Amino acid sequence: MKAQYTTLTSNSIFKYRRKTPKELQEYIQKKEIVKSLGKNLQEANSQANKYTLLINSALELSILSSIPRDVKEQLIYDKLSTFISINKAKEKSTNKQQEFIGVAEAYLKSLSVVPQELRDRQDILLKVFPSIFKIILKDSNPPVANLKHTDLVKARDIIQRLPKRNISKYRCLSMDDLINKVHKGNLDIQEEERISLTTINKYLKALSSLCIYSVKQNYIIFNPANGLTIKQKVQARDYRKSLSEKELVQIDNTFSTHPLHYLFKVLRYTGMRLSEVLK
Repeated sequence: MKAQYTTLTSNSIFKYRRKTPKELQEYIQKKEIVKSLGKNLQEANSQANKYTLLINSALELSILSSIPRDVKEQLIYDKLSTFISINKAKEKSTNKQQEFIGVAEAYLKSLSVVPQELRDRQDILLKVFPSIFKIILKDSNPPVANLKHTDLVKARDIIQRLPKRNISKYRCLSMDDLINKVHKGNLDIQEEERISLTTINKYLKALSSLCIYSVKQNYIIFNPANGLTIKQKVQARDYRKSLSEKELVQIDNTFSTHPLHYLFKVLRYTGMRLSEVLK
C-alpha cells in the first residue's frame, strides 16, 4: 500500500506529489511539491512519510502567533530546506558578489540618497557589521545566505553596547579594535557615552534594507534581519535634557558681549531654528 501523496509513474518510479499549502507557498515558491522516491515501495513509503512530517510541521509553525515572525520564518525554512530551490545561492556562496561586502557594495550603488546618508550606510555596512561578524562568525565577510537571525541578534547585542564615535577616546580606536574591546567588556563605557536607541535602530534598518535587496536578487529566501529593531517608548527628542535656569543665565552672560548676542536671544526665547531665523 502506497503512503499518502505517493504516486507511481509509467516508468515504475514512485513520486511524492503534494499541492503546496498556501501558507507555505511564499517559502517553497511552487504550486506543487514533487520529489522522486525511487522504485522500492518500502523505501518510497518511508521517505514519503518523512516528507509529509516535515511539511506538516512547517504548516503547524506557520499558524503559530506565540513566537516572533522572524524566528518562525527561520524554523519553517529549516523544515522546508529539502523542498526549496534557493536559485543556487548557497551553492554559489563562495561567489564574491554574494558575500556580505560584495552585496553591500552593490546595494549601496543602487541607492538614490543624499551623500551624508550614503556615507552613513557605507560606514555601517562596510565597517561596523564586518567587524561584528569577525567576532560572532569568525568571518568578516560571510556569504549573505549564511546569515541567521540568531547571529544578527548577537550582532544587535554588541551594537547596543557601542559608544558614540565622536568621543575622542573612542574615535582613536580602529573599528575592529573597538568592536573587540566592546565584545570582551574591556571598555568602561558610561551610559551617557553609548549610542542612542535611534542610532541603534539606524544600524539595524540599514542591515535589514541590505537583506531585502538580497532577497530581491535571489541570494536569500527571506530577510533574517526582520524584527530586529527596538521599539522606542518615547520620541528621541524627549530623551534630551533641557537646560536649567542657571545654565541659561550662564549662557546669557557668556554671550552678552558677543556681536551676535541678539541672535542668540531670539533663538533662545522663540525656540526657532537657526535656518528659520535666517529666512
